[in-house]
Amino acid sequence: MKLRYYAEADVGVDHRRTLELLESIHEEHAIPVEVVQVDPQRAPPPEFVGETETRSLEDAWDDFTYNKTLQKGLGGAPSKRYRDREDIVGNVGIVVDDELVWATEFWGTHHGWGNVDPTETAIGFLEEVEARGTPAVAERVPLADWSWSPDSSGSGSRSESRDGASADVTAAEIHEPTRDAIRDLCTAQSFQRGVSYFEDGRIRDLTVEGSEVTATVRGSREYRTTVDLSAENFDGWCSCPYDYAGDCKHIVAVLLAVRDRYDELIEQFQDQGETTPDEPSSVSESMSPETSIAGDDLESALETADIETLRGFLRSVLADNESLRERFLAAVGQPVEKSVADYKRDIDRRFENAIDRRGIIESDTYLEFTDYDDLAATYQENGKYERALEIYRALSEAIRENLERIDDSSGHYGHQLESAIDAYAACLCEAEFDPETRREHLEYLYEQYRSAEFRFVRDYYDGALREMCNTADDLEYLLSLVQSDLPALDGIASDETEAVATAESGSESGTPQADVDDVVEADEKLPDPTQWRLEVELFTGGELDVDHLAVGPLEVTDFVGETLTTTLEDMEPRPGENAGTARSRSGDDRPEEELNLSVDEQQLLSTYLWILSELEDREQLAAVLEDVYTERSEFYRQYVDVLQANGQDERAQEVVEDGLEEFPHAVDVHQLAAEFYQGRDDERYREVLRTLFVRFEDWDAYDDLRSASSAEVWESISHGLRTQLGRLDPDRLIELYVREGDLETAFEKVLESDDLETLRRYREPVAEVDPEAYLEAYRDLLEPYLAADTGRDHYKTVIEYLRDMEELEFDTELAAFVEHLREKHSNRPAFLDELETAGY
Repeated sequence: MKLRYYAEADVGVDHRRTLELLESIHEEHAIPVEVVQVDPQRAPPPEFVGETETRSLEDAWDDFTYNKTLQKGLGGAPSKRYRDREDIVGNVGIVVDDELVWATEFWGTHHGWGNVDPTETAIGFLEEVEARGTPAVAERVPLADWSWSPDSSGSGSRSESRDGASADVTAAEIHEPTRDAIRDLCTAQSFQRGVSYFEDGRIRDLTVEGSEVTATVRGSREYRTTVDLSAENFDGWCSCPYDYAGDCKHIVAVLLAVRDRYDELIEQFQDQGETTPDEPSSVSESMSPETSIAGDDLESALETADIETLRGFLRSVLADNESLRERFLAAVGQPVEKSVADYKRDIDRRFENAIDRRGIIESDTYLEFTDYDDLAATYQENGKYERALEIYRALSEAIRENLERIDDSSGHYGHQLESAIDAYAACLCEAEFDPETRREHLEYLYEQYRSAEFRFVRDYYDGALREMCNTADDLEYLLSLVQSDLPALDGIASDETEAVATAESGSESGTPQADVDDVVEADEKLPDPTQWRLEVELFTGGELDVDHLAVGPLEVTDFVGETLTTTLEDMEPRPGENAGTARSRSGDDRPEEELNLSVDEQQLLSTYLWILSELEDREQLAAVLEDVYTERSEFYRQYVDVLQANGQDERAQEVVEDGLEEFPHAVDVHQLAAEFYQGRDDERYREVLRTLFVRFEDWDAYDDLRSASSAEVWESISHGLRTQLGRLDPDRLIELYVREGDLETAFEKVLESDDLETLRRYREPVAEVDPEAYLEAYRDLLEPYLAADTGRDHYKTVIEYLRDMEELEFDTELAAFVEHLREKHSNRPAFLDELETAGY
């Protein structure tokens, strides 16, 4: 067992506090700790006591997605707990046998997250572990049968504890998994797929240890699966990524195999006394009904069996299993004559059978298409690439065409679609097709990319195109497709205008241009938000990226109030500009009219720029970026890099400034600007660092700002920062005083806050100034807080504050205060019960 930190928390001080707690926990309780840096912005922690590694966000998310054990630990699917993949960053998890089994939901501390359990935050949880050690960890893990001690060298194991537990299990306590019992453990889809897996003979290396049965199940890859015949519901566990309701198909298949050979398993269990502990009993190489029993050698049986016996066996197995029959014919070189349309009809039939009375496939209904994956893989392994591609194509098209009637389509089915598209691209890369055939497939992928209804689907096809185009010929052909499909490019990096595109836009809408001009005419006193395209990012600061509303309903507050006011202010023409030229500030040759590329055109343009970069056409790349870099922060960052690579620092500086104005709420834009000005312009460098700290709470920028300032300059900057934070963010001002070691001032500000959470957050560094006054502040705030609400959750929060007050070490005063609360609220039996439970 170990604790893993998915670094880095957004706020620097929380990041550092998390690292401090991990080191303290390791030193105090000998619990192993490690850091996984996710797309790191900061340097690795120096001389960290545990292991450290760097991963991409996608790789880190693999620990969370399709993780059934974690789902049990969290009480729900991780995809529901973490709205975006980025939400995992800054959190801390418990790892058992290299598997994540529990994790916090909120990085940092309770302060700022609203009404959440403080121990669900990374720092809150770690503080609890620091105080109590392994019991605080064990309470979180949904595995009642794991054990760990420092003597185990940091390797907690389910199997170790299970072995010990099962040693005392008698044969009478072993349960036979009946068909009905197995069916109750899973969904209808998982049960049917498990039956197919069992009948197909996919269970191998089945062994018995104590009451546990372990096997390898061959699916899209090999998975290790374990069931405990002495446990209620058999306590199935599998290494597969299944993350949904009930047990997976692999567990079902193993239980069916156990049921089929139950008498033999009981005999093996009774004979285990004669087997050494390090030598688990092997039941069979394959547990399908047709294969050999315990101890038989499958390879030997195949070698000695006569042809007629083998043929008879194959006839009986393949007669009733269409999927396996087609795989067999594909393997022997006699493929079934089926078209893409035939496969799609079969897949569509599965969707039809799964819909409810409303015509919707519910979010907890998970169709599997492993048989199609296996069939395509069989063709691919035998060099029949076109047949494999037809199956991958049918699968991706069928799933995509059914997305409209799937609840939460970007979840399970989104992953299935992505897998099919990726497999299509991988198969193309493996096949050595002639140029003409490659172009046909490239055209197909491009057509799907352009016609995709949802952004996440376009991303899948975009990724497939980039994977497939690994030669100059591929890139040149894709370039021709993109250029012919983006009319807006006619006016980019050339002397031509966008008149044609504008005319087309007007004709498509059916609205005369004169009427359009009348519509957008605005009141001079109010900025007109319809002058430019309206995008979600304008109103939410880029916080939403939604194709389907599975993340929950949009709130009205996302589109009104301060967010909208800020947006309108940012859209006001600058001095010397008018509405038509407000975004054409740099470069004499820039077009006077805004390009107004749609989101689809922006994505296509991103692909176009990628092609130019791959072809190393730096001249055209720079020319296009010159015209579009204000359309998207991605283009802006790319253009700055190109200009610097070309040695055009003066123009790069102009673009950097444009980016700061165009994308005022993008932290990466300001970070790029800070990197650019470092060593070039000290004053401007400090200005950007100040913005990073004040606007984005970047404490690293604060440290850099101090390092880049002389004592005299820093005195002036520091005074300004404290004045500004006093108005904008009093809590961060306290944090600043703490970081600077000015605990007396921090103490004053904490008491002025009149906030219990602020008292809790800064107790450890600040209370030492005057512990008695700190205790008094807690009492003054906690008494009205208790009186303001009722309910056990509320009372448990009160208990947590009392625990925090204990750390001030005024036992007599605290006991008197608790007794006062008990008498004053004697009419609240639930509160009195919670006090007694907590030991007060």
